[in-house]
Amino acid sequence: MSRHMIAYDLAPGRFNFRAAAVVLREGHVLVGRAMRETIWYLPGGRVEWGETTRETVERELIEELGVVGRVGELALVIENFFTHEEQRCHELAYYYPALLPEAFPFRSDGEVCHRGRDGYVELEFKWLPLDAASLRASQFRPIALGDELAGFGDAFRHLVFMEPTWGFGDHE
Repeated sequence: MSRHMIAYDLAPGRFNFRAAAVVLREGHVLVGRAMRETIWYLPGGRVEWGETTRETVERELIEELGVVGRVGELALVIENFFTHEEQRCHELAYYYPALLPEAFPFRSDGEVCHRGRDGYVELEFKWLPLDAASLRASQFRPIALGDELAGFGDAFRHLVFMEPTWGFGDHE
């Protein structure tokens, strides 16, 4: 059976439909990246055709981290407009709190705690301090999410964030 990720290219840029897990432990948040990238983001990925966003998060935790997580209720939706590798992107992202098994490695020193593979992409994960300044310094994306994580899960939130590189008012 073929997989159909909900993402597509248009003349002005790329649309991406994403769902991710917010995994918190001891004042830290779990972040990952493709080893060829410099930016860090929450574990998760593109929603597949016919899949709910919660199912996406559950699947991605297994694929990326090799564990079954307990996924909570939807806590945040971000409409994110940004530029990545010189391409303008419009992303709709759903964020869920998730708990991992206690046996999943935790390191508070900022070093990589887990490596994995998603298809042909090599991934690495680490725990970052749960404060906006540390997340910004680590090139965490989306930028708007770093400011929201300290109060994450208190109440459902919907944000629209446009990075300055997008070009305000330029919606061709």
